[in-house]
Amino acid sequence: MNSNTNIFLERTLPNTLAGGLLPALVSLIGLIVCLSSFRRAPRAATWALLGFLLLLLLIFVPLTNDLLIELSRTKHWSSSDLSSALRALSVAWSVVRAIAYGCLIVAVFAQRAAAYPQQPPAGYAPTQQQPWSGYPPQPRA
Repeated sequence: MNSNTNIFLERTLPNTLAGGLLPALVSLIGLIVCLSSFRRAPRAATWALLGFLLLLLLIFVPLTNDLLIELSRTKHWSSSDLSSALRALSVAWSVVRAIAYGCLIVAVFAQRAAAYPQQPPAGYAPTQQQPWSGYPPQPRA
C-alpha cells in the first residue's frame, strides 16, 4: 500500500463514515419500526422497509465519491474523465434517492382504504333511488 492509500484509510474513510452516522441511525430506527409494525400493516411496512434500506444505502455516497477520486489518482485519469465518472455516479445516487422517497410515499398511503372505511358526506340523506353503498350499511325500508 502506498502512502496515499494509507492516508485515505486512516483519515478520509473514518471522517466520511462519521458524517453518515446520523442518517444511518435514523434509517436503522425506521427499519426497526417497520419490522415491529409488520403484523398491523404488512403492505405499508414492506414499502417503508424498502425505502429505509435504500436510504441506508445512501450513506455510502461520500465513500464512493472518495474512492472514485482515489482511483482517478492511481490510474492517472484526466480531469474530464473524473468529471464524467462523478457525474454518472451522482445521477445513479439521485435515482436511488428518488426511488427511496417514492417507496416511503407509497408506504404512507398503502393501507389507508382498509384503515378508514368510506363514510357518506356530511348532510347526505340516502333515498331509495340512490342508496349509499358505503359504511355503515343503511337499513332497508
